[in-house]
Amino acid sequence: MVEEGLVPSPGWEMRRKLVIQKLN
Repeated sequence: MVEEGLVPSPGWEMRRKLVIQKLN
């Protein structure tokens, strides 16, 4: 997985959460 430090964009975290929810 990508480290948070590499991607400080706040939108990235929200997109990641949405993707995780879809996978679950």
